Amino acid sequence: ANDIGFLVNRPYLMAYQTQAQSGFANNSWNTVTMDTAAGIAHSDVGDNYSGWTAGSNNLYTAQAAGWYLAVSEMFGTYPGTPTTAAITAGFNTSTSGGRTPAASPDWYQEMFASSASFPPGGTAVALYYLNAGETIQPQLQGQSYVSGTWGTQVTTGFSSHMELVWISE
Repeated sequence: ANDIGFLVNRPYLMAYQTQAQSGFANNSWNTVTMDTAAGIAHSDVGDNYSGWTAGSNNLYTAQAAGWYLAVSEMFGTYPGTPTTAAITAGFNTSTSGGRTPAASPDWYQEMFASSASFPPGGTAVALYYLNAGETIQPQLQGQSYVSGTWGTQVTTGFSSHMELVWISE
């Protein structure tokens, strides 16, 4: 019964950012603070196995060993003009399947920012094998910002978010 219950209620996370961050240096990787563990649209339960640690750590600790699908979309501040600024999204894992990553974080999408009406952002989609107790964090990097610093942006319709779901063992 417990095995069936687990398969029906597999571990997942839905978290998003409500408070913007600022003061990040150019070319530095930073953990994006996802301060709310809930569904954005309906405020659904965001962490059914209590694996999310908000605050200074901002990471998910795997509650069961297995393959996890991780998805994140993160938004940065406008870079100013003229610009060749870029935003890069990624994930940082402590270890994955007991192995230390060769490079950290894993980065997935680099988008050149514009001064248009939409905030610059990047998306990370990955499949990780995590042992129970291993962690994963959303990461974002800003490059070539005119001011030399950058941050995250939270506006109506644009909130950085991260989702994670246990797929299989």
